[in-house]
Order: sequence, then C-alpha cells, then structure tokens
Amino acid sequence: MSRRAPERSGRTTVHELDPELRDRLLSLDEPVAQPDWGDVLSRSGQRSSRQRRVMRTALVVATLCAAAVAVAPAMGIRVGTLVGFWSSPAAPKSAQSTFGRDVLWTRGLPKGLELENTKQVAVERFRGENMRLFVAPLARGGFCYEWSLRPGAANVWIDEQGGCSIPSEPVSTSFDDTRVSIVANPKLVDAVTVKLSNGRVVKPRLRWVSAPVNAGFLLYQPPTGVYVNSVTALRDGDAVEVYPILQKQLVPQLR
Repeated sequence: MSRRAPERSGRTTVHELDPELRDRLLSLDEPVAQPDWGDVLSRSGQRSSRQRRVMRTALVVATLCAAAVAVAPAMGIRVGTLVGFWSSPAAPKSAQSTFGRDVLWTRGLPKGLELENTKQVAVERFRGENMRLFVAPLARGGFCYEWSLRPGAANVWIDEQGGCSIPSEPVSTSFDDTRVSIVANPKLVDAVTVKLSNGRVVKPRLRWVSAPVNAGFLLYQPPTGVYVNSVTALRDGDAVEVYPILQKQLVPQLR
C-alpha cells in the first residue's frame, strides 16, 4: 500500500501566486541594465573598502591594547584602579604640620620632603574611626607617608603608622596590636597575601598610587580574635619574600 505525501498548506512556488504578483516577483530576477548601475557598484566598493579599513584599524588597536596589558606588569605599571596623586585632595594644614612633627623622624625631617605637596590619597574606614593616608613626595624621588586619624571635632591629628619609601625592598611593613601597614614596590610586587594566626590566608587589595609616589598601600586589620603572622609579597603569583609579623592580640579588636 503506497503512502500519500502529506498535504501542504499554502503556496509553495512563485507560479502559484496571482498573475500580477507573480509577474512582479519574476521581474526582480531579470538582468538589470540601469545606466547608473556602474556608479552603484563603485560606491558599494568604496563603502566596503572603508569598512575594511575600519575593521583593520580596530584590530590593530585591540592588538596594541592586549600587548599593553601583557607588558604593563613587567614595566611596573598596575592595570586597574589607580589613585592619581596630583589629582588627590591636598592634606589639611593641620595634618601637614602634624606630619612634619612626627616622632618617626627621629633624625629630623627627611631631606627634600615636600610638605606643601602632601596629599590625602586614601581613607580606610573602621568601626568607630576613619584612618586617612597622607603622602608627601621627596624632591629626588620617593615619598613619606602616614596613616592618621582625627579624634573628636578638634582639628588635631594623631599619626598611627608611617615611614618613607625603601626602593630596594619589595614590601615594607609596620604594625601595632591592631593593624598592619603594608607598602608595596610595583617594580617588584603586584600583590600581597596575609597569613593569620588561625592558619587562614587572605589576599587583600592594595591601593596603587600614581607618580611621583608609584606604590601600593594597605592598612589591614584582622578579624576579631586573630592576628597577623606574616605578609608575603607576590609577583605573578609567585612568592618574592615573606615578612614575619610579631603582632599579638593584646586588646579586643573592633570591626
């Protein structure tokens, strides 16, 4: 017994259309002999040529951007969020004067310290207080910095931690019983990890600051009940150097 082909609904070929509509559609398939057809083709070719040039330019730009991203870490350039030093707000005069009188400068102010160019480049917020990072450049390169707070409404600043840049060191650290200050050299380091007393390892984000500072900053406070055992400087995921931290839990910490 033979099977019948299923019936198809609707028209399947142009010849089944109404004669007038059929003739119009068939005329579209006839050779075109318009006088301006050559001009149409010429303009179409020009448009295609422009499109090809645009595509080639976009490809070159994309390639250069990819190369820049790959080369940037090797040149000491941080890709991502970067705090502009000169575009940061100037430190208050009261903070500048406190900066200059800091007991950290046991042998006097570092030579060439440009206090008039002191900038506030970061604010770190903790429970109950805000720590501000003030940085002043050195005339011959480098910088000095301080993490400071202003208790109450008085226009007085207390310097918690600070120091000056050490170009030969991947990372410099200072600490008290509550927090650890970390300063990273971008030519040698691109990240840090912090090992806590409970064995946990965390990777906090550094705040990178542009020239003339060219450094990454971090003020890290561990969770309540633990303290920092060490800081590891990293480059491309590999450990560059490990810095033991003799921080101990002396007072309850607030988060």
